[in-house]
Amino acid sequence: MSNSLKAYFVFLSVFLLLVVVLGILQVIPATSLEPSYRYKHRYESFVRLLNEEERKLFFEKKYEEASRLIDERIKADINFSNSIMRIKEYEVIETFPTPMMLEYFGYYVYNEVLKYNPDYRFSE
Repeated sequence: MSNSLKAYFVFLSVFLLLVVVLGILQVIPATSLEPSYRYKHRYESFVRLLNEEERKLFFEKKYEEASRLIDERIKADINFSNSIMRIKEYEVIETFPTPMMLEYFGYYVYNEVLKYNPDYRFSE
């Protein structure tokens, strides 16, 4: 096989690989990259971890009371503790105490959600 034919096959295989990769990228929905989706997902991922009583206090902005319940639950439930730690790592707020974490989600992230989704209401 000549060198020019080998070069042609290499070019053809790289081109086909590029076409396949670009085709796969077209399948990924663009909505997952939009801030409206990202902030809503971050907020809901956190709120869904809370039980009914914690969620009620969180929505009423009673962060100290909610943090007491959450801290008790973190000590008792290793899965909940791991989930909270993963969210804190993702948000880069590992050093925040629980009340500050609640305020972060209840004020900063929630206001960003409202900025992109003005009529947003959390629903289960």
